[in-house]
Amino acid sequence: MLVLKGGEIVMANQACHSLLGYPEGSLESRAIGELLEEGQGAAFFSWLEQPGESAFSARLLRIDGSSQELDIRTIDIAPEKGERLLLLAEPKAIKEVQQRAHFLYKLLNNLKGVVYVLEFPGRWHFTFVGGRVESVCGYTAEELMQRSRAFSLAHPDDRPELKRHIKTLLQKGADGFELAYRIITKSGKVKHIWNYGIFIKNVQGEVVASEGIILDFTAMQQAREEVQQLLERHQLILETTLDGFILADTQGRVVDVNTAYCKMTGYSREELLQMNIVQLEAQLSPEQIAERIQLMLAAGGARFETQHRHKDGHPIQLSVSISIMESKQGALVAAFCRDISEQIQAQKALKESEQKYRALFEQSYDAIVLSEGMYIVDCNQQAARLFGYEKPEELLGMAAIDLTPAVQPGGRVSLDYMQELVAAALAGEPQFFQWQHKRKDGSLFDAEISLGTVTMEGKIYIQAIVRDITERLEARRKLTAALQEVEALKKQLEAENLYLQEEINLAHNYEHMVFGSEAFASVLRQVEQVAPVDVPVLVTGETGTGKELIVRAIHKLSSRSHKPLVKVNCAALPRELIESELFGHEKGAFTGATQQKLGRFELARDGTLFLDEIGELPLDLQPKLLRVLQEGELERVGGTTTIPLNVRVIAATNRDLQQAIREGTFREDLYYRLHVFPIHLPPLRERKEDIPHLVRFFLEKYSRKFNKAYNMPSPSAMKLLMSYDWPGNVRELENMVERALVLSRDGHLPFARLLGFSPREEPPATSLKAVEKNHILQTLEACGWKINGPGGAAQLLGLKPTTLRDRMKKLGIQRPGQQ
Repeated sequence: MLVLKGGEIVMANQACHSLLGYPEGSLESRAIGELLEEGQGAAFFSWLEQPGESAFSARLLRIDGSSQELDIRTIDIAPEKGERLLLLAEPKAIKEVQQRAHFLYKLLNNLKGVVYVLEFPGRWHFTFVGGRVESVCGYTAEELMQRSRAFSLAHPDDRPELKRHIKTLLQKGADGFELAYRIITKSGKVKHIWNYGIFIKNVQGEVVASEGIILDFTAMQQAREEVQQLLERHQLILETTLDGFILADTQGRVVDVNTAYCKMTGYSREELLQMNIVQLEAQLSPEQIAERIQLMLAAGGARFETQHRHKDGHPIQLSVSISIMESKQGALVAAFCRDISEQIQAQKALKESEQKYRALFEQSYDAIVLSEGMYIVDCNQQAARLFGYEKPEELLGMAAIDLTPAVQPGGRVSLDYMQELVAAALAGEPQFFQWQHKRKDGSLFDAEISLGTVTMEGKIYIQAIVRDITERLEARRKLTAALQEVEALKKQLEAENLYLQEEINLAHNYEHMVFGSEAFASVLRQVEQVAPVDVPVLVTGETGTGKELIVRAIHKLSSRSHKPLVKVNCAALPRELIESELFGHEKGAFTGATQQKLGRFELARDGTLFLDEIGELPLDLQPKLLRVLQEGELERVGGTTTIPLNVRVIAATNRDLQQAIREGTFREDLYYRLHVFPIHLPPLRERKEDIPHLVRFFLEKYSRKFNKAYNMPSPSAMKLLMSYDWPGNVRELENMVERALVLSRDGHLPFARLLGFSPREEPPATSLKAVEKNHILQTLEACGWKINGPGGAAQLLGLKPTTLRDRMKKLGIQRPGQQ
């Protein structure tokens, strides 16, 4: 315990409380005289006032009223403050405690560290601190003694391991300890300390306290870490270098090697450390090796090539760099070894390759020219022949630019272009290109050049392999022209084939012309007159009168009959596509134009173009058609090239074009351009003599098609047919015959029923309009009043929907329920 001269107890450790049976902390601030057995106070205080170390035996009262004899030793801690340290112990332990106190006191005055006393059990805390406390820990002695736990000084990362280690020592009954760990000073600085101490035990052998010293070895630890880092860095360099490293003494004994040298020789590190350089050297004798070591020691190092022997016996060609190192054991020979076996083999292979290259160089069918910079240093015989010289020597020393015209065919300056190509080749990018060269006589030729680099005897040269391609380019030009012509013909033939296939599929039979009237015979005479003459023809007539048949007859009788007859229905094509259909378009001319297309004019080249329903041609396209007819040439949609044409144009219409001119829907100039030779086809009602011939023709045609027999119409039936007005003309008559044959039974043809009469009725002479009206009504009712499309009344009657509606309007025909 710590007491003042007046006897006031300033501090008492747990051992004091335990020894006297008091609760911990209850002795502080009490007077020590209260603990003395009666009659001992005067002697005790007299002894306490004596300076220096001394001993006193007294009986102290325990809390239970009993007394216990104790030996008390005193030490001056702070004489100027009157503080004295009393060490209380049973008589047997006092000598040991005295020795420890004396030891601590000496340490306090002589060491540059910290002396401490820690109390235990319960919790470790300082009961005494002295020495260089502030310089080591940053705290004052008082501040440390006020800390609740001594371990709180330790670094948080070291604290768990420190506690575990102390616990283990206590469990093993150790007398002391020696620890190295980190602490955190008052300023937050981390320090490395060494802590040596002993455990203090009571008579029962229990540890009740600890005494020791703390030394700061932060600087030593930092130096040790720096040295370790340096050693690790040095070792890392040796282990990661690709070169082998071997360290030997002056007698050749191996001291150290790295991993690279082990891999290089096939030995393990352990095997090499037991060997001598003599065992590894493959060329020199032991005497020569010893002599070389002495020379290297004298010179301070050396560089040379040698051979070491691999573990399996084969030699390894090495390039060795030697340096001499001094150590405590004497001079050491440090050797960095690089395996150059592959390099030696490569040099040998290169020499052989250069010899082979030279042989190929001279035997090549291509011209080969080697240049250094821009000047020729070598070439083969083929190069001399290609450029018009007798011997290769004539080209040596010439500038490569002298063998080329000033400007290349593309317009580039040869010198500038050549410098760019050479620079790219020197940068490792081989160049392939066409070049125009100049021969000795000044003539030019085209060549294909492969430009690259070649290394011989350690020097880099520009190598040009030159091949004359004059004949090849000429052949290519001819082939390209031929292919273009073939492609054009292919496209034309494909388009013509497609069109002709469409024509073949038409249901009409144009091989026969059936007639019996003078009116139609007159038309045919006009056909014979105009067919040989290459002029435009305009064929007019009502729908179904056979205008297309007449157009085909004109084409067949003309000089163009061996070329295609191409038909364009101006009314059937969508307005936005008709221009493209007539004149063609280029690829990309409009959305969806993914490839070039030939128009109908080009398909009809040298043949005939049939413009059906010309009266339906949009007004904005009529000027372009007129220009083509007048100038005989066109431009495709989206194109700029003018294409000449040789096409005969025949137009047909069922409209009154003069009325259309008056209405402003047809150009007058185009009308006169087409109206060079007009042919008008009379309607069937004006040439009824043709009806019997046509009926017989259609009956034969469809009886073969349906494989069905028929009876010839009776005179009354034929009279009935001839009395009908036939607004759909021949087409309506053909459809009527086809339908009658389909509905016939036992060969009887129900013409009367189809025309709206009973079989016994004779049509009144004045009822033709009624017959026509009745016939149209019956057809409409049979079709469910459907006019347009397949199975509609217009199709069955052989009329256009517009024509049928006109006839219904004139005859006053309306669908029931409509006004």
